[in-house]
Amino acid sequence: MKFFGPILILCIILSCNKGKNNCVEHNLDACNTDVAKTNIRIQNNSAYDFCNVVLNPGGRYTNYGEIKGGETSCYRIYDKAYRYAYVNLYIDGEEYIIQPIDYVGEQPL
Repeated sequence: MKFFGPILILCIILSCNKGKNNCVEHNLDACNTDVAKTNIRIQNNSAYDFCNVVLNPGGRYTNYGEIKGGETSCYRIYDKAYRYAYVNLYIDGEEYIIQPIDYVGEQPL
């Protein structure tokens, strides 16, 4: 029994998250701008770090990668975008999604 106590304590200590950033970015899209098209960037006004921020404002999914609290991403170009968009991101490993139902009655930007 004395053998299992230290092993149990060691397992508990090793399994604890030490507050490391576990964000693994997937296929990050390149930054760019085009004055003839819609350019979108994302500003994180929260205290949380966003991981794998994916935006689809009307036809194409774009990965903005990691956006730390208080930071702003670079611009990405879109041929068509609406006032609101599909957004998927992770905060501390928890997934958050904003899912528009449709764009009926909306005009592209």
